[in-house]
Amino acid sequence: MSPARLVGWLAITLLAGCQRMTLEGTVTGPTGDPLPDARVAVVGALCHGKTDAEGHFSLPCTPGDLHVAVMQEGYVSKSLSVQATEKRAYPLGDIALLPIPDSPGLYVLHGATWKTPAPVLLERRNDLHADPPRRSTCLLPSEAGGTPVTDEVVLYARDAGDLEVFRLDNEGCARHLKRQGRGWVTVDTVRPQRDEETVAQGQRVIRLTLKPGRYVVAPWSTGAFTKDDKASRQAGAERLSAYLLVDGGSPDEPAPLEGH
Repeated sequence: MSPARLVGWLAITLLAGCQRMTLEGTVTGPTGDPLPDARVAVVGALCHGKTDAEGHFSLPCTPGDLHVAVMQEGYVSKSLSVQATEKRAYPLGDIALLPIPDSPGLYVLHGATWKTPAPVLLERRNDLHADPPRRSTCLLPSEAGGTPVTDEVVLYARDAGDLEVFRLDNEGCARHLKRQGRGWVTVDTVRPQRDEETVAQGQRVIRLTLKPGRYVVAPWSTGAFTKDDKASRQAGAERLSAYLLVDGGSPDEPAPLEGH
């Protein structure tokens, strides 16, 4: 092979090896307005950039099965899984981010808007004559309704404490405790699968995978219970404000209780 032909072959080989895959798309708000300077990054790779004034991005990356994170200050971030195994452009389309609610509290995502879930009251029921003695945390019999949700639920918590999510059993109870020695241990508790990320101090996004049923979301770190009103104090009842979520999907058998 002549020197000139060898140089040409090496140039073509190097050019082919340098070709990269690109991720392309547009980041917008919930109404379709472009979001400039939004950060787009492939998790675990040196592949990142920002959107331009029109919200567009074109990100050259190494091909592979990628997890793409899209972030903008004041908005809830979004993650995408992309199978980009070829050296070509992959259009990701419009990626809409939701603004973070301004007011403290708990919100559940409905379509492209945040809504406050239905508030309910839980009570502690004591069965100290059982063997072993037993305490339960249950929905008040008078509580009904709830906020409809689907199998995949996104919650946003702003200054709402350390929230716990429990599936109610057939008795309407979120959890049961039994006496052990001088203390109480948790039994018969069902908690759904959850992923949680911190947006900022006191702000979290919680993603839940639910089976059909009723669920309560409660700020368990507040000490679990406070005396509710004069009648409750006279009756010795302890109550906790919570939120009720209802997944009305295909009916299934009640979730098995831990320890059974």
